[in-house]
Order: sequence, then C-alpha cells, then structure tokens
Amino acid sequence: MLRLKLFKQLAQFNLDLKVEMGNEIVVLYGPSGSGKTTVLNCIAGLDHPDKGLIQLNDIRFYQTKMRALPLSKREVGYLFQDYALFPHMNVLKNIMYGAKQEKLVIRVIDTLAISQLKTKYPHQISGGEKQRVALARALATEPKVLLLDEPFSNLDQQLKKECYRSLMELYRIWGIPIILVTHDYEEARKLGHFIYHIDQGKVIKREKMSVNSIVANEFMA
Repeated sequence: MLRLKLFKQLAQFNLDLKVEMGNEIVVLYGPSGSGKTTVLNCIAGLDHPDKGLIQLNDIRFYQTKMRALPLSKREVGYLFQDYALFPHMNVLKNIMYGAKQEKLVIRVIDTLAISQLKTKYPHQISGGEKQRVALARALATEPKVLLLDEPFSNLDQQLKKECYRSLMELYRIWGIPIILVTHDYEEARKLGHFIYHIDQGKVIKREKMSVNSIVANEFMA
C-alpha cells in the first residue's frame, strides 16, 4: 500500500493531493505544468512536500516534522521522461548501474528483449530501445514502487504499442505499485487501473477502469 498526502506551495498554485493505492497501475493524468512530476519527485526523494505523508507499506518516506528518508533507502525505480541514460556507458553498464544482482539483470534484459543491445551506446539505439533500456535499469534496482514520467511521449504509435505490451508484461511479473504520469488520455485509459485527473495541483476526478477493459488493453491491436 502506497499512501500519499502531499501539500507543497508551487509558483503558480498549491499542490494538494491525496492518493492511496495497492499493487496497481495508477495514472496521474492532466496538462503539462499541473504538478504531476512534482508528485513523482516527492515520492523518489528528489523533492519534498511542505507537509504531509509518503508511506509505502510500513516504511515512511516522509512525514511532517520528521526527517525524510534518504533517496538511497527508498527503493524507488524512476524512469525519467528523457530516460537519463549515461552516454559514456554501454547498455549493459547502464542497466548494471545500481543493480543488486546479476541474475535479475539478465532476467530483465531477456523480458524486454534487448539482449542484442548490450554492447551499444545510447547514441546508437532508437527511442524505443532507449525506453526499454531505461526501464530495465529502473527494474534492475529491485524497486518496491516504479515511477514513470511520460516515458512514451516521444515515441511513434507502433513503438508505443510495443512498449505498452512490455510494461504490462513486467507488471504481471513484478506486481509492484506503478505510478505513470501522462497527458495522453488514451494512454491513461489503456494502462491504468485508476486514473487521477490532476489540474492545478489537485485531483479533480478519480476514474476506476474495469478489470475487463484493462485485460483487453494489454494486447492492443
């Protein structure tokens, strides 16, 4: 169970948000600049709320008037919008960075079908391949929660479909909470168990997707 109760004063508005989720895919959907990425950064420990609570199961990442848990102890996997791959490292070294065990790295590489890329460098691979490598690196750290910040926004439709399938396959294997940020409603509808519509830092609507709809969308034509 991931519990979020966040309040943070931003330049144009106040982020004031509550979310509770189990081992589900929750989508934060809304326009750019609505506070979605700030939520991810607070969970990861790259930023902090002004007050509130961030708790994963029995581990408190943050609570008002308490010292925040360091980023290194949060066991959070974070896939950034630009993927943030190290340009001076080949694919295998990128994935191994922060990994805890080699067997898991091999399993992730096989699941994402990127074994043939191991010796290549980021500038030598496509956008879709970079997305898979970045996802593999995030999962190789054995995270307890996975954060995805608009990871498919720069991909064409065919690559998006392939990456959607990879994500759903990995979700079936890992079964950890996943929070996905997007401004694409169709993407939110296809991937999320719950969609939180965010605007000006607040949840304006919470939408629950039916189980049948999610199953059908796992293998999109």
